[in-house]
Amino acid sequence: MVAEEYLGRSRMFRRLKSGPHGQLIELYAARLVKDGLARQGTWRCLNLVDGLLSWLTRSRLKLSGLDEGVLERYLRYRARKQSIQPGDRAALKRLLSVLRQADLIPPVSQPPITPEDQVFDKFADYLRQERGLASTSIVRHLPVIRRFLREVCPGGDSDLSEIRQADVICYVEHHARDGSAASGKAMCWSLRAFLRYLYHSGSNPLALDGCVPSIRRWTLSSLPTYLSVAQVQKVLDACDRTKASGRRDYAILMMLLMAK
Repeated sequence: MVAEEYLGRSRMFRRLKSGPHGQLIELYAARLVKDGLARQGTWRCLNLVDGLLSWLTRSRLKLSGLDEGVLERYLRYRARKQSIQPGDRAALKRLLSVLRQADLIPPVSQPPITPEDQVFDKFADYLRQERGLASTSIVRHLPVIRRFLREVCPGGDSDLSEIRQADVICYVEHHARDGSAASGKAMCWSLRAFLRYLYHSGSNPLALDGCVPSIRRWTLSSLPTYLSVAQVQKVLDACDRTKASGRRDYAILMMLLMAK
C-alpha cells in the first residue's frame, strides 16, 4: 500500500489534519506521497510528527522556532521512552524541509567561515584543478589540515608565510602518537601535500614538504626488536631537540615506535 492510499484510510492523518497544524500536516503528507513512501513508512512519519507537535506544546516551544537543534532535543526525549529507528531523524528532517519551503521557519543557518576554512577551500581548489583529485580524496585531508592551521597559523592567510621548518617538525613530533601508524602516515601525507601547495602558490617562500618525515622511510625501516625500554629511551634522549634536525629525528623515531 502506497502513501496516498494509506492516507485516505488513516484515522491518525484525519485527526492531525483537523488539528491546529492541519495545513502543515497536509503539506507534509503531500511530501510523503511525492517521495513514494509505503504504508509503514508513512505511518511512522506521521507518528513522529504527531509526537513532535505534542512535545512542542508541552514544552511551550513555538513551531516557528523549530530547527535541527530542537529536533535533536526531541529525539533524546523520545529515546527515553522508546527506541529510535534508523529513519526517524530523516523523517523529521523532511518536516524541516517542508516548513522551510513554505517559509514557516527560517532557512538553515550557515556557520561562519573560519580562517582555516578559507585556507582549506583554496587548497581544495588546487588539489582539484592542479592535481586532479576527486572530492572524496580531498576531504580526507581536511581533519589534519584544519588542526595544523589551528595550532600553527590560527590567523589564516596572514600567517602562512611565517611557517618554518621547526613549526612543522614540532607539530609532527607532538602528534606522532595520537593514533595508529596508519593514521600517522596519513597525517604526514596530508601535511606534505599542503606544504607543497603553499610553496607552489607562493603562500610560503620555503619548500617545507621535505622536512616532513618520509612515509617510504617508515615503511622500509624499523627499530631493532631487541632494544629494551631503557635503550629505546636512550636513543630518544640522544636526539638534540634544541636543533631542527634533532627534532626531526625524534619525530621519526616516535613514528617508528608507534608502528611497532
